[in-house]
Amino acid sequence: KLKEKINVYEDSGITVRFSEEPFSVIILTPIMKRAHNLKSSGEIVFVDSTSSCDPDNHSITFMPCPCSAGAVPLAVIITKVQTENSYVKGFQLLNEALENPFNNKGHPEIFMTDDSDAEINAQQNVWPASRKLLCIFHVAQAVWRWLWDSSHQIPKEHRNKLMLIFQQIMYAQTVEEAENAYKKACGYIGVYLPTYDNWNKYLNNCWKKKQLWCLAFRNEKVRGHHTNKFSEVCVLIFKDEVLCRVKAYNVLTILDFVAMQLENHYEKKFRDFANNRCANPRLFRLSLKKKAASISKEDITLLSDGMFSVKSDANVYIINMKSACCTCPAGLYGRFCKHQYCVYEHYERVASNFPPVLPQDKHEVAVLALGEKAPPKDFFEPLLLEITATREVEEAHPTVTEELSLSSYVPEDNNSSYEEKRQNLLKEIFSVMSHNDQKHKSSLSGLNKFLKKLQNVKSSGSWESFLHTAGNSVGIRRRSGAAIRVQPTSIARRSPFITRGSKRFPGGRPAGAPLSKKRKHSLGANIKFNQPNTKRH
Repeated sequence: KLKEKINVYEDSGITVRFSEEPFSVIILTPIMKRAHNLKSSGEIVFVDSTSSCDPDNHSITFMPCPCSAGAVPLAVIITKVQTENSYVKGFQLLNEALENPFNNKGHPEIFMTDDSDAEINAQQNVWPASRKLLCIFHVAQAVWRWLWDSSHQIPKEHRNKLMLIFQQIMYAQTVEEAENAYKKACGYIGVYLPTYDNWNKYLNNCWKKKQLWCLAFRNEKVRGHHTNKFSEVCVLIFKDEVLCRVKAYNVLTILDFVAMQLENHYEKKFRDFANNRCANPRLFRLSLKKKAASISKEDITLLSDGMFSVKSDANVYIINMKSACCTCPAGLYGRFCKHQYCVYEHYERVASNFPPVLPQDKHEVAVLALGEKAPPKDFFEPLLLEITATREVEEAHPTVTEELSLSSYVPEDNNSSYEEKRQNLLKEIFSVMSHNDQKHKSSLSGLNKFLKKLQNVKSSGSWESFLHTAGNSVGIRRRSGAAIRVQPTSIARRSPFITRGSKRFPGGRPAGAPLSKKRKHSLGANIKFNQPNTKRH
């Protein structure tokens, strides 16, 4: 049956390769093929497997990479069991199906996986040049479960204290700090706990693989990704959105779901992002703007080309725009931080980890979703071009940078008579306002309201709306992502117990339902309350 359907998939642009011994099937949809052209596909790839999706419990492995719109799958592999031989065959089928995968590099720089020896050994066998890293959440969860295992006989009151000792090693920022934390943990320095030989042996075994999970051995190339959350999200999407928490009939049905339903899900998701229907990047940038409000241009010093120093509170942080990193704890591993935002705000320079709000980011996602049918880049340009910024992109050679313009065109005014007319109109407006104020005596409340509307003008578009509508279109309060209002007659026709406002009807459990007594899926909270962690899927 599988051999008969391969030709049908090929006609739709879907590549399917399989092996009978060991059983392994790889699926490459059009979006997955285009995702291999992304630069991020050659930098870091996440790998995670799940089962219980069909009666025979076949294993489904997702291989996503980060992009501007979140996670995009590079391939889906179906195997009979989760063994090293099965993974090796699946990874080899990927290399055979694509000539130059992972952005023409043949392998990504980093693989992020769970602590699965079968996955790690298979990746080492097929892609030995890639670096392997472990998800720190699953590492910490494994340690917490080991402490809660009754066979290890660790008293309950000592479990969270031992876990905090392990976390000090994991979150150390330098190798020296990690080694000192490990020595203190072995000698129980700073804590009043009895010696547990089994815990010392377990901690020693973890320390042997310290380069896989300790943050001190990571750099900005991880781009702030320390967990396997992208692949976890892919698993949840597949089980919730595609399978609807119902097992598929057999492997062929899973194949159809991946080739059709999962592809449609990601196409809709990427199209919504390209059409500016996702506010998360914009809201993230606004949140950083509020955090960086206390940093002025005088606190920023240009050290060299692409190097800045930013004074924040009592500390001074160094920013490298070419490698997109900062010496602060948030930006040390390549994540966009408030200090990098200050450089963007005052010097109009952005790095490759800038929030994806630029036209080229939207065009890249549109090409990912639609391929050759995607609109040109000019389609995603804003109507009013306000600022000009350059994005520094790190290439294979650090000395070479590519500058991307936030706005490729700034209108020039060469007509002096137009400027004279504009200045004359402004003088006449101020004269009329002054005359009306003297004649009618403006009230204090009216002046306050007018001032608030003027202060809420933040862009050229808002200012033009203010001028054309005399301020009626500019509200006193500005909220990000405000709802679209509905007609009063529509509200009147609604049934009882339904919201009377403009927001959509909330889905899921009613708001008045009693709170669940289940434990939270938060490892930090469960460590704090000294209770075992829960599973997500």
